[in-house]
Amino acid sequence: FTGIFLGSKDEAISTFEKAGLRDPDIFKESDSVEFEFSSHADVQLFKICYQLGQSPSPSFWQSEWTSASYNVCEDLGIDPDEYCHTKFFYGSITTPVLLPNCDYNQVSFNLEDVKNVILPAIKAAAIKPQPWFNRPGSQKW
Repeated sequence: FTGIFLGSKDEAISTFEKAGLRDPDIFKESDSVEFEFSSHADVQLFKICYQLGQSPSPSFWQSEWTSASYNVCEDLGIDPDEYCHTKFFYGSITTPVLLPNCDYNQVSFNLEDVKNVILPAIKAAAIKPQPWFNRPGSQKW
């Protein structure tokens, strides 16, 4: 199950159980990943940040989300050594991209860093029309 519930994890479980939409024999809490955020905006920013690292296509980076330098953390003004991981364009071992650690499958993932550093940096970039965040495509091409 993938989705957004505007409430706590406990409220979600209770609501789904009361509605008969959660079968404890099928749904195993140990198999699930849940995150709680303070606003719907933070949920959407997290989804954007997570999606940055999920696209397998270089054209996605070049036309949709590529930062000016291929170092998204630096472009967001956050420390790449502390808050980033390296990913390569699909099929390329020569074009690294430094991405914020929003991928919960990465060993370096830290939800508190995401909430306190990464999401505020994305939010700050998103509200300004001039930064790379709102001007798709690499400045390198």
